[in-house]
Amino acid sequence: MTDIELPAAAASLPQRNEEAALPLPPLAQRLRDLDLLQDNDNPSDETALERLLAERLRHYLVFRSEALSALLYRLDIPEAYFRDALGLATLDDTARVLAQGILARERMKQATRERYRNLQNPTEGQV
Repeated sequence: MTDIELPAAAASLPQRNEEAALPLPPLAQRLRDLDLLQDNDNPSDETALERLLAERLRHYLVFRSEALSALLYRLDIPEAYFRDALGLATLDDTARVLAQGILARERMKQATRERYRNLQNPTEGQV
Protein backbone atom coordinates (compact mmCIF):
# COMPACT_ATOMS: atom_id res chain seq x y z
CA MET A 1 0.00 0.00 0.00
CA THR A 2 1.49 3.35 -0.96
CA ASP A 3 1.42 6.34 1.34
CA ILE A 4 -0.86 9.12 0.27
CA GLU A 5 -0.88 12.69 1.38
CA LEU A 6 -3.70 13.44 3.78
CA PRO A 7 -5.97 16.37 3.00
CA ALA A 8 -4.94 19.70 4.47
CA ALA A 9 -8.00 19.57 6.74
CA ALA A 10 -6.59 16.43 8.39
CA ALA A 11 -4.73 18.62 10.86
CA SER A 12 -8.03 19.07 12.71
CA LEU A 13 -8.28 15.32 13.36
CA PRO A 14 -6.10 13.36 15.80
CA GLN A 15 -3.55 10.91 14.47
CA ARG A 16 -3.71 7.20 15.28
CA ASN A 17 -2.65 6.55 18.84
CA GLU A 18 -2.94 2.92 19.91
CA GLU A 19 -3.15 3.89 23.59
CA ALA A 20 -6.16 6.10 22.94
CA ALA A 21 -7.83 3.71 20.54
CA LEU A 22 -11.48 2.95 21.11
CA PRO A 23 -11.87 -0.75 21.93
CA LEU A 24 -12.48 -2.60 18.70
CA PRO A 25 -15.81 -4.34 19.46
CA PRO A 26 -17.70 -1.15 20.49
CA LEU A 27 -16.23 0.79 17.59
CA ALA A 28 -17.06 -1.96 15.10
CA GLN A 29 -20.60 -2.14 16.49
CA ARG A 30 -21.04 1.62 16.15
CA LEU A 31 -19.91 1.40 12.53
CA ARG A 32 -22.34 -1.51 11.94
CA ASP A 33 -25.16 0.57 13.43
CA LEU A 34 -24.32 3.30 10.92
CA ASP A 35 -24.30 0.77 8.06
CA LEU A 36 -20.58 1.28 7.54
CA LEU A 37 -19.74 -2.35 8.29
CA GLN A 38 -21.61 -5.50 7.39
CA ASP A 39 -22.89 -7.76 10.18
CA ASN A 40 -20.42 -10.46 9.14
CA ASP A 41 -17.43 -8.06 9.22
CA ASN A 42 -15.31 -8.95 12.26
CA PRO A 43 -12.02 -7.06 12.05
CA SER A 44 -9.22 -8.43 14.21
CA ASP A 45 -7.41 -5.12 14.68
CA GLU A 46 -7.66 -1.47 13.74
CA THR A 47 -5.78 -1.97 10.46
CA ALA A 48 -8.34 -4.57 9.38
CA LEU A 49 -11.14 -2.28 10.55
CA GLU A 50 -9.72 0.58 8.48
CA ARG A 51 -9.49 -1.68 5.40
CA LEU A 52 -13.09 -2.92 5.77
CA LEU A 53 -14.35 0.59 6.38
CA ALA A 54 -12.49 1.89 3.32
CA GLU A 55 -14.06 -0.85 1.16
CA ARG A 56 -17.52 0.14 2.39
CA LEU A 57 -16.82 3.83 1.87
CA ARG A 58 -15.68 3.13 -1.69
CA HIS A 59 -19.10 1.54 -2.28
CA TYR A 60 -20.75 4.67 -0.86
CA LEU A 61 -18.60 6.91 -3.07
CA VAL A 62 -19.66 5.03 -6.20
CA PHE A 63 -23.29 4.20 -5.49
CA ARG A 64 -24.54 6.33 -2.59
CA SER A 65 -22.68 9.62 -2.57
CA GLU A 66 -25.60 11.63 -1.17
CA ALA A 67 -26.01 9.16 1.70
CA LEU A 68 -22.27 9.35 2.34
CA SER A 69 -22.41 13.15 2.60
CA ALA A 70 -25.25 12.91 5.13
CA LEU A 71 -23.42 10.22 7.07
CA LEU A 72 -20.19 12.21 7.28
CA TYR A 73 -22.19 15.20 8.51
CA ARG A 74 -23.78 12.99 11.16
CA LEU A 75 -20.33 11.71 12.20
CA ASP A 76 -19.11 15.31 12.47
CA ILE A 77 -16.38 14.93 9.85
CA PRO A 78 -15.28 18.42 8.78
CA GLU A 79 -16.64 19.37 5.38
CA ALA A 80 -13.20 20.61 4.33
CA TYR A 81 -11.73 17.18 5.13
CA PHE A 82 -14.37 15.50 2.94
CA ARG A 83 -13.85 17.99 0.12
CA ASP A 84 -10.06 17.56 0.27
CA ALA A 85 -10.40 13.76 0.30
CA LEU A 86 -12.57 13.94 -2.82
CA GLY A 87 -9.69 15.68 -4.59
CA LEU A 88 -7.33 12.71 -4.20
CA ALA A 89 -6.18 10.80 -7.26
CA THR A 90 -8.20 7.59 -6.87
CA LEU A 91 -11.39 6.40 -5.22
CA ASP A 92 -9.33 3.95 -3.18
CA ASP A 93 -7.22 6.81 -1.79
CA THR A 94 -10.34 8.84 -1.07
CA ALA A 95 -12.02 5.92 0.70
CA ARG A 96 -8.91 5.17 2.75
CA VAL A 97 -8.49 8.79 3.86
CA LEU A 98 -12.18 9.00 4.76
CA ALA A 99 -11.88 5.78 6.77
CA GLN A 100 -8.88 7.23 8.62
CA GLY A 101 -10.84 10.42 9.28
CA ILE A 102 -13.86 8.56 10.62
CA LEU A 103 -11.74 6.43 12.93
CA ALA A 104 -9.82 9.49 14.11
CA ARG A 105 -13.04 11.39 14.80
CA GLU A 106 -14.48 8.45 16.74
CA ARG A 107 -11.29 8.31 18.85
CA MET A 108 -11.62 12.04 19.50
CA LYS A 109 -15.24 11.64 20.62
CA GLN A 110 -14.31 8.77 22.93
CA ALA A 111 -11.48 10.78 24.50
CA THR A 112 -13.90 13.66 25.14
CA ARG A 113 -16.40 11.28 26.74
CA GLU A 114 -13.67 9.83 28.97
CA ARG A 115 -12.51 13.31 30.06
CA TYR A 116 -16.08 14.33 30.86
CA ARG A 117 -16.72 11.06 32.73
CA ASN A 118 -13.55 11.61 34.77
CA LEU A 119 -14.67 15.15 35.65
CA GLN A 120 -18.04 13.85 36.79
CA ASN A 121 -16.61 10.92 38.80
CA PRO A 122 -13.17 11.86 40.15
CA THR A 123 -11.37 9.05 41.91
CA GLU A 124 -10.78 9.24 45.64
CA GLY A 125 -7.73 11.15 46.75
CA GLN A 126 -7.77 13.50 43.78
CA VAL A 127 -8.80 17.12 44.05
